[in-house]
Amino acid sequence: MADPAVPPANLLDNIGRIALFGGVILGLVGVGAIAWTISQKVRYADERVAAANAKADKAIRDTELLGRKNLSLSIRLQEEMAAPPATESKRAMLVDALNAIAPKPSIYLQRIVGDAETRTFGDELVASFSDSRISISDAPIEMAAGFPEGLTIIGPEPPEQNKLANAFRRAGFTPTILQGALPKGFSGRVIIGLKPPSF
Repeated sequence: MADPAVPPANLLDNIGRIALFGGVILGLVGVGAIAWTISQKVRYADERVAAANAKADKAIRDTELLGRKNLSLSIRLQEEMAAPPATESKRAMLVDALNAIAPKPSIYLQRIVGDAETRTFGDELVASFSDSRISISDAPIEMAAGFPEGLTIIGPEPPEQNKLANAFRRAGFTPTILQGALPKGFSGRVIIGLKPPSF
C-alpha cells in the first residue's frame, strides 16, 4: 500500500522548484533592469555634462569674440580721437568762435589765388566769415614778393588780445599774429599765403 504522504511531498517539491526557478528568473530580470537603469542614468549624466561643457565652450568663445571686438573699437576710438577734426567740424568750430566776437570786426582779407591749395582754403575762409556775418574786403592777388606763408592775422592790439586770432586758435588753427597798422575802416587784416593750414 502506497504512502499517502509522498504525493503532497512531490507536489510541494515541484512547487518549490518552480518558485526557485521563477525567483532566479525574476532576480535576473531585476539585475538586468537595474543594470539598464544605471546605464541610462550614466548616459543622461554624460549628455548633461557634454551639454554643460558645450555651453561653457560657447561662452568662452563668445567672451573672446567680445574681447576682440572691444579691443578693435578701443583702437578705432583712439585713432579717431588722435585724428584731426573733419573739415565740416573744424569749419563749424571756426564759425562758432567767430560768432562769439563782439563787436563784429571788419576784415581786410588778402589771399593768393594762383595756388590751388591756397585758393581752396581762402574760399572756405570767405564762406566762414560770411556764415559768421563778418564783413570782409576780399583782395585776391596772383602772387606777391615777400608775401608771408600760411595764415597771418594783423590787428592794432597786442597779439594776445587779438580776438580774431583767438577765435582761430579756439578752432584749432595756429596763425601768425602780429600787431600793426590797418587799412582805414578795418579792425583786422588776414593774409593767406602759400602753404596755408587746412580745414
